[in-house]
Amino acid sequence: MHNATCTVKDLDPLHSPKTSGNRPGLQNLSDQELLDSVNNPQNNDPIRINTDTGKVIDGNGRAYELLRRSSDPESSIAPDTPIYYEPYTPSSIPDPWDEPPSLWDLFNGEW
Repeated sequence: MHNATCTVKDLDPLHSPKTSGNRPGLQNLSDQELLDSVNNPQNNDPIRINTDTGKVIDGNGRAYELLRRSSDPESSIAPDTPIYYEPYTPSSIPDPWDEPPSLWDLFNGEW
């Protein structure tokens, strides 16, 4: 299920293009097939964007391919093309130096 939309130009991949690597499977898709792989992903594999950083944390290869095509005048994918993504909010992990409450505090000073 998709919870949000953005445009192609809003995508900010976490990984560099070099890290994402050459993706012939994506490059060989038609524009419509690529959009379908983003907007109706199989195997519960949507593009996920970290709500704290705005970075794409899942689907970087598809994000780069969308961005590449959005700069190609022969492509039907434009910078303003809307796409679906799933927001991801990391859970809060307490700092390791935070001291746990004392037993006195836990029991409000009552034994």
